[in-house]
Amino acid sequence: MPTLDRPNVVESESLGGGFRRVGLEEFSTGFESIYHGEYLYYGKRQLSYFVSSSLSPGRRFAAYAADHESGSQGDQDGFHVYVFRAADQQIFRITQERVYYVGEFKWEWDEAAGHLFLHFKDGRPTEKFLLPPAKA
Repeated sequence: MPTLDRPNVVESESLGGGFRRVGLEEFSTGFESIYHGEYLYYGKRQLSYFVSSSLSPGRRFAAYAADHESGSQGDQDGFHVYVFRAADQQIFRITQERVYYVGEFKWEWDEAAGHLFLHFKDGRPTEKFLLPPAKA
């Protein structure tokens, strides 16, 4: 049984390059007392919800969408896109403005050119982001 300060790890899967998908049981004060969530980890560091993340093919970067600030636009909640660089474990916010979108999106990596693309299922224009320089 998880406690307020100690979730239970129910599964852990290596994704390569030090990244893992981790399933947790966490204590919740809501309707259900136990929340089940999947997260992206690098080593022992929790980065984001797994569903909103993507790993670069070379496993040098992870990208994720996260809402660290409140704000919405109509019925759409906003989020920023972050990139985690594994070589030095730094996190970079790569969006200038919040992205407002409700629905599915797909990540596409072009590590050689240093780009990350965010494709939206509803057909709105693709967002293109510059990756931080890779470190050896």
